[in-house]
Amino acid sequence: MIDFGLYKNKVTNGKNLFRAIVLPKGTATLDDVIDRMLEQGTTLTRQDIMAVLDLFFQTIMMLILEGRNVTTPLVNFGVTIKGNFLSQYDSFDKARHWVRARVNANKQFRNKIKAQAKVQQQKANRPMPQPEEYLNPTGNDNSILPPGGGAKLRGHNLQFDVADPEQGIFLIANDQTRTRIDGVLHNTARELIFLVPADLTAGEYTLEVRARFGNDNVRSGFLEGTLTVPENGSSPTIL
Repeated sequence: MIDFGLYKNKVTNGKNLFRAIVLPKGTATLDDVIDRMLEQGTTLTRQDIMAVLDLFFQTIMMLILEGRNVTTPLVNFGVTIKGNFLSQYDSFDKARHWVRARVNANKQFRNKIKAQAKVQQQKANRPMPQPEEYLNPTGNDNSILPPGGGAKLRGHNLQFDVADPEQGIFLIANDQTRTRIDGVLHNTARELIFLVPADLTAGEYTLEVRARFGNDNVRSGFLEGTLTVPENGSSPTIL
């Protein structure tokens, strides 16, 4: 069952409209997936599953780096090239151009979720972090995470207790590695300003804000879409 709540839509010019926000029950890691596979009575051991999955992920990466697209029952993998070229005869320049991983939900997966997902509405007044807009001040592309640079996040119910390690801004990589951001410069309900960790590995990240409301459990809110650390480790100049 997928829980959701209805919240006032802040971007409809004052119209009395609401939007649904999914209320996640947590984040499942690869270990959680393996645990669920073992619960289904497979004859494979945990080591067998880990070995197969490791080979599977490595092979997908190998095929992508060879210039292929990869289609699976869940997601399709590929790459795109970002940045502006000055003419038809311009060459790829790492200072102005970069290769970005592309991951899209497969049509079969989308159709299955659309047809079989069951939802359950929760109380509309249940507060939770609502990150809505990410801003990258170092460039024109607001999907870029600039390692070592500053960034801004706008939304509602964003404020959290920086002294509580369960709360904060978290960046979740594709391999489910979680990085908590320590450099928070501005921390209010409507806006967060923070420093992006300088040692982030290139790739795509999901941004999560976790905050505790009263004596209740910590609640999570996720920014729609993904953010990217480019291969060159900095935000490219857009000409």
